[in-house]
Amino acid sequence: MGKYSYDSYSKMEAGTPAAPKKEFPRVGYFYLSDDKTTAIVRFDVSSGEDLVIADVHNVKVGDRWRNVACLRDSDSEPWNKCPLCEHNIKTRSTKVFVRMLEYVYEDNKVVAKPVVWTRYKGFADELIRDLNDYGDLRDCLFKVTRIKENGKTSYDVKYQPDKGIYTEEAGYVKDFSAFKNFMVNKHSFMERTFDELKAFVETGEMASRKPAEKSSIESTPVTAPAPTTSTAVEKPVITTSEVPTHPAYEDVAPVFGTEPAEEVSKPEVKDNPLESRRRRYNFD
Repeated sequence: MGKYSYDSYSKMEAGTPAAPKKEFPRVGYFYLSDDKTTAIVRFDVSSGEDLVIADVHNVKVGDRWRNVACLRDSDSEPWNKCPLCEHNIKTRSTKVFVRMLEYVYEDNKVVAKPVVWTRYKGFADELIRDLNDYGDLRDCLFKVTRIKENGKTSYDVKYQPDKGIYTEEAGYVKDFSAFKNFMVNKHSFMERTFDELKAFVETGEMASRKPAEKSSIESTPVTAPAPTTSTAVEKPVITTSEVPTHPAYEDVAPVFGTEPAEEVSKPEVKDNPLESRRRRYNFD
């Protein structure tokens, strides 16, 4: 037998359908799977406080790769403070977790999908510069293009000037309601105690937690530098590289798309003389 509230059951008995439960969109993960694929996105970033940065280990838990928060607060702390560091399990890296809207075409219309993009810390510096150039990024649109050359993956992120194409009437809305009370550290990386990580090292089994549990580990916000004036008319190309990660909502599979396979090749950085502000960040 199904489970119902008293009012809902009474309405069913009387032949009156119960009011439909309001559904909110689940937050997914941003990932472009193929070379040259693109996406129009809107970053949920109005200040450096909106960028969550964490030191994480990318480890395999079961049959999936997961970001796990490092227990060391800095490189100067002893390695034995974190069992993953102590046993040299996937050298930790600093990553930024960016909330944003990805606009996709579904059922002959544009739909805004709430997603999180996991990047290396250098991308946060780029977004801070964009804040100085363009102001609140929630009012801006960007075009992201995946580029893969000789096994090396990078992303071009270009500002899209307002030309009357990407309008709210066309579906490019500024609806960030899905991120209300949203916690990145409950969505994109796992946080475990010393004993739990020690047990993982010894047994290969990661302690499971419910998504609603409150974490004692705080992520570090980015502090924006003082605004600078800019006379740029066209947005320069920002190019970065990353190792595709395998984030997951605590014990819940990703909502949109499939998890990328981990890439381990190390790209070399090449300057492009045709662009004044083009940056590429190496894999770790």
